[in-house]
Amino acid sequence: FKSGNPGKVMQNFEKFSVSLRKQILYYIYSAKQSETREKRVEKLLPNIEIGKNPFILSWKIISFPGFCLLN
Repeated sequence: FKSGNPGKVMQNFEKFSVSLRKQILYYIYSAKQSETREKRVEKLLPNIEIGKNPFILSWKIISFPGFCLLN
């Protein structure tokens, strides 16, 4: 996924709560391999670009290693 507007991604990321931003960064940086970090970024970017919490999909519980979030 290549973001069409990196400025929009950063703008939306900064609108998230501090705790959500920390969760996103922890999820990315907790990966030991750079390939895994890249995959995680690619997985999160589409939702961040549209301003949605990347850990939540349509009112369902989404589990990532170490996370279980509910909207």
